[in-house]
Amino acid sequence: MQQLIIGFDPGNHWTKVCVKTPDGKLEKIVIPSSLATNQNSIVQEESSDSFTLFTDPEKDNSREFFKSWSTNPVYNPFQVIVGDPSGNGKPRYAFPMLVSAIWPYIQNGDCLKVVVSVHDKSAYGQAMKEGLDGVHSVTYTSADEKQETKTFCISVLNVVYESAGVVLGQESRPLKSFILDIGGGTVLAIPMNKARLALDSVIELPHSGVKALLGNLTVCNELKALIRSDAAMAPHYARVMSNEGLMSMLKNKGIATVGKIKLDCRDVLAPVATRWLNSLESELHQSLSASYLNEPGRTLLLSGGGSLVPGVKEWASGLGFKTVSDPQFANALGLHSLAQELSQKVAA
Repeated sequence: MQQLIIGFDPGNHWTKVCVKTPDGKLEKIVIPSSLATNQNSIVQEESSDSFTLFTDPEKDNSREFFKSWSTNPVYNPFQVIVGDPSGNGKPRYAFPMLVSAIWPYIQNGDCLKVVVSVHDKSAYGQAMKEGLDGVHSVTYTSADEKQETKTFCISVLNVVYESAGVVLGQESRPLKSFILDIGGGTVLAIPMNKARLALDSVIELPHSGVKALLGNLTVCNELKALIRSDAAMAPHYARVMSNEGLMSMLKNKGIATVGKIKLDCRDVLAPVATRWLNSLESELHQSLSASYLNEPGRTLLLSGGGSLVPGVKEWASGLGFKTVSDPQFANALGLHSLAQELSQKVAA
């Protein structure tokens, strides 16, 4: 039997997990979430008693295929809803997402100590805890129909507000902070006192995340013309202009890549990104969060995968934000740090 310490950030589009393995190595794992866009959904109901979990929608490769689920009566795996707009989906898909991510590290009889985040603790905190806590028995069926069953327990040490882990993960934890978390679909504006909210709830700026930028790029005539004008890239136009292709371009800092073919799109990308950021800044100042931007003694922190988009760090710096180290995993890393602290207290 082993004890696994886990920080778990079940985002809308990407689930991030930090787990300390038995050899002491900290693994950082990211997989698509079931609330992603339809073509990237990773939970698909195959029958009344099975689900297929895909980890790479571009390659469509099946990683985990579960046929039996939790023995915990609170958790009902067949309630998983792809693209659930109500927000109730997170507590429902948290268990299969977590198990799928760390399946290779789980052994029979293990105890998983978890700290997990939710964007609305009062609404979903208890549901998230109930969906994970307890003794679980899961069977994994491989592509060649070989089955492996593991029984383990999950103990949720704490459920915290989304992005609280960003504060907890700082070397010098600020007493007062303002976190701007730019995600795939939603941008979160979160004033915090230590690791607690300074307001009654997290401020959400919906439809302002990287998805909004992707939408602007799909209708950008200059980008379309640039791709079509390049003899080598033109045959791959549809692939480059797909969501996956545009995301790849953003990750490559504005360079479109197909195999060994490369096309510099930075000059076209820059003004589109600027318009997106200007719109985001306007939303930020119109929200209740604006009064916190200039409050003396409040540290401004930028996190989230969206901070890796070209031009975002420079824009945020102009507003006084400091980009945290490893922004895509900052929340999960902080949650893992808290899980270690709480686990040690319990052991003592």
